[in-house]
Amino acid sequence: MSYNKPELQTNIRTDIQLLQYPRYQDFVKASKEDIINLIDGNKQFKRKYARNLDYYIGKNTTINKRPNLDPDNPDSRIGVSYSRTFVQIIKGYMYKPGLVTYTSEDQAYLDRLLDIFEKNLEPLKTSELGENQCKYGLGVELLYTSKEDNETIPRFSSVSPEECIFIFNMEIEAKLIGAIRYYLIEQKDAAKTYRVEVYFKDRVEVYTLEESNNNKTLTFNEDYPNFFGDVPFAFYANNQEYHADYEPLQPLMDAYDVMCSDAINELNRFASAYLILKEYIFSNPNDANEKANELSKLKTRRVLEFMSGEGGAEFLTKDIPSEFFEVIKRTIREDIEYHSHIPDFRSKSFEAKSGVAMEWSLFDFENLCSDKQA
Repeated sequence: MSYNKPELQTNIRTDIQLLQYPRYQDFVKASKEDIINLIDGNKQFKRKYARNLDYYIGKNTTINKRPNLDPDNPDSRIGVSYSRTFVQIIKGYMYKPGLVTYTSEDQAYLDRLLDIFEKNLEPLKTSELGENQCKYGLGVELLYTSKEDNETIPRFSSVSPEECIFIFNMEIEAKLIGAIRYYLIEQKDAAKTYRVEVYFKDRVEVYTLEESNNNKTLTFNEDYPNFFGDVPFAFYANNQEYHADYEPLQPLMDAYDVMCSDAINELNRFASAYLILKEYIFSNPNDANEKANELSKLKTRRVLEFMSGEGGAEFLTKDIPSEFFEVIKRTIREDIEYHSHIPDFRSKSFEAKSGVAMEWSLFDFENLCSDKQA
C-alpha cells in the first residue's frame, strides 16, 4: 500500500491552511504503522476543526491569545460571534426541517426511503449535517444498521469531522476508498485511550490506541463484515478547500474583536480616571490612614467641601475617539458581510423592497447556497 503524502498549501495566512486528505492507489489492508501514521498526519485537520469550533462558540482564538502587556490596565477580550450568526442564517435558510423534500418516479422505492427517513429523524439529522458543513467546512454521515423486531433497519447519524480521516484513490475524480474514525474514550492525566475504527469496503477493523508522552500503542480488538459493500460514510464538503463559511474571514473578525475590545478598554480607563483635588484641605494631612478614611467617605457621600476659593475638583481623562472607532468598526462589518456573501437581514436595505430588488440583494447569498445544494 503506497501513501501519497500531500504537500501543505498556504495562501491566505499562516494559520489558515489548505489541507488535503491522504490518497492511496488502493486501500485493502493497513498495518498498525500505517494507521498510526494516518492519525498523526490528521493533526492539522483536527487543529483546523477545533479552531473553527472555537470561533463558533465565541472563543475567538486570536483575541483570547493576545498577550496582556500591562496587567495594571484594563484587558477586555471580546470575541464577537459572527461565526455563529453566519451558521444560523444559512442553517435556517437551507436546512430547516421541512425545506428539503424528496421525489422519485418509483413510488414503492420512495415510500420505503421515506419510512427509513422517518425512523432516523431525517429532518433533524439533515439540519445537523448542514450546520457541520457550515461550521467545519465538512459534514459527515455514518451509515450503520440496527435490529428492530428481527428486521434490519438502515441507520445514519451525523458525526464530527474532527474524529474522521478520509482516504481517496489516485483517480482524477478521486473516490472515497477508506476511512478511519477515532475518538477519545478515556483520559487519565496525560494518558489518553482512543477507539479506532478502520473502514474498508468489505470489513471494519477495531483497535484501541493508547497514547502517553508521545508514545502510541495500537492494539487490535476485532473485525466484522461491512455489509454495505462500500465505505459507509456520506461526505459533504462545503467547498474544495474544506473551508467553513467564516474561515477565510477570520482575519477580519480578529480585527473587529480588537476594535470592540479596545473600545471597552478605553471606557474602563475612563471609569477609573484619577480625581484631581485642588486646594483641598484634609483634617490631618500628615496621617496617611486618616487621609484614606476621608477619601473613602468622599466616595460614599459624594460631597466635597473646599476651604479655599481657589479649590476645585476634576477628573484626569483623555478624549475617546468614538467617531474613529465607529467608522473603523462599520468598515470592518461591511467588509465581513461583503466577503462572506451573507447579508445582514437587520439592515435597513431590506426594508420595504420589491421582489426584484430583494432578489438582487440576495444574489450573492443564493450563489453561496447553490454551491452547498450542489
